[in-house]
Amino acid sequence: MSDIKLNFTGKASFEEKNDFEKFYEELWKRTPHYNADWPSDEEIENKKREYKKLYNSDSEKLENERWEPYSDDTRYMVSSLGRIKFNKKIVKQDDKNKKGYLVLVQPDDEQEVINTSTYVYTFVAKTFLGKKDGDGLHVHHIDNNGYDCSVENLILLTPEQHRAVHRSRKLNKEQLKDFLNPQRRYSEERVKLHQIIRLIKLPESVVHGIMVSFILISYQQKKTI
Repeated sequence: MSDIKLNFTGKASFEEKNDFEKFYEELWKRTPHYNADWPSDEEIENKKREYKKLYNSDSEKLENERWEPYSDDTRYMVSSLGRIKFNKKIVKQDDKNKKGYLVLVQPDDEQEVINTSTYVYTFVAKTFLGKKDGDGLHVHHIDNNGYDCSVENLILLTPEQHRAVHRSRKLNKEQLKDFLNPQRRYSEERVKLHQIIRLIKLPESVVHGIMVSFILISYQQKKTI
């Protein structure tokens, strides 16, 4: 897929940690954040109407569009602009669950049951970005618009990278390094905590209880950061 225009980073994912750190600030800037630069309801609705004209277009081929077979099921063809065909016919899309992401709509004239549960961005990411089941990577919409599933608006991120981009406050370089390596952060905090409670000479049973509590809290935080 070397001739497909990817997002502004030119990458489908960041295989090297330093690559993500290099593009983090620009990725963060391009992603709207709650309580900061989040668009108004009117802006969101206008954008939805704008993109509906694209992904539900009946045109056989749009400008700068490329079609490729879907590896999981070759009855589907996937467009680099986020359109989908089933048995050579374009399938309409909708946000039927109102979650902000598009799925396919069962055509009235299609006897075969189509896949209406997989998000359109997954079709695109698997076809053009190399997304694999179970690879642990998240599909990130760069402008946070779930209705724009074009290749240029998608990138694969690790869970830590994805959370860093969606944080309402941008991380500096040192904070980002720690954020991307939570094990290092919690290990350092655990050592510091152990040093403090040793200094105040608490009973061993109390020390053990505190450390167990810290480990449990740290585990919960790592799941929710």
